[in-house]
Amino acid sequence: MLEHVQPGQPRRISAVDHNAMVDAARDNLARRATMPSRPSGDRRTDYTVILVRNDSGEDLLQFDVLGLGQGTSDVWPTPDQNENAFLNGSPHFNGALPTEADHAGRFCIVLTPLGKDKIGPAAIAGVVPVWVNVQDADDWWADVDDGEHETLLSAASGTAQLLYKSAGGTGIMWCLARLGASPPLPPGDADYQTLNWDNTGKVWVPGPLRVMEIL
Repeated sequence: MLEHVQPGQPRRISAVDHNAMVDAARDNLARRATMPSRPSGDRRTDYTVILVRNDSGEDLLQFDVLGLGQGTSDVWPTPDQNENAFLNGSPHFNGALPTEADHAGRFCIVLTPLGKDKIGPAAIAGVVPVWVNVQDADDWWADVDDGEHETLLSAASGTAQLLYKSAGGTGIMWCLARLGASPPLPPGDADYQTLNWDNTGKVWVPGPLRVMEIL
C-alpha cells in the first residue's frame, strides 16, 4: 500500500509501490503534455458583471448593448418578491432596446450571444470591446445610440471612454471602451463656495462665492 511517512523515518519501498509511483508520474507528464498552452501573460479581462434579461425583442450578438431602466419593475426578483434571492446576488436586470431619453449612462454590454427573453452576463464596468458609431475623429467618449443595440454613439462627452479605435476618421468601428468612467465636464464657468471654520461659534460658515473656469 502507498502510505505517507514522517521525516527521518526509515522506509522500504516495495517493487509494487515503486512501479505505482512511476506509473503515476508518467500519467501526470502525459496529461500535462496534452494540455493546451496559454500565452505568457494571458489573463481574463476584469469586468463588473450583472445578469440581464434580453427584453429588446431581438436576438443579440456578443458585445451588443442593452439599456437598463429606472423603474421598480426593471429588476427581478425585488425584495418584496423574494428578499433572500435579492440579498444573495440572484436578481437580474431587465435590459431594453437603448433609447437616449431613458438609457443615457444606464446601459450594459452583453458578454455572450443572448437570445430574446434569455438571461446572460453583461458588463457595466471595465474595458470592453464594442461597436461604436464614431461621429467625429476627435470623439473619445460614447453613450447609447438611440434605438440601436449594435452600437454606441460617440460624442465629446459620455459615460464610456474610448481607449482605442480600430480605424481613423468616422464610421462604425470596433473600439475598446472603458465603462463606468467619469465623463468630462463641459467647458465654461462653475460657481462654488467654500466653508470656513468659525472658531468663536465652533461652526462651519459659508465663505465667499467663487468662480472656477473649466477648460
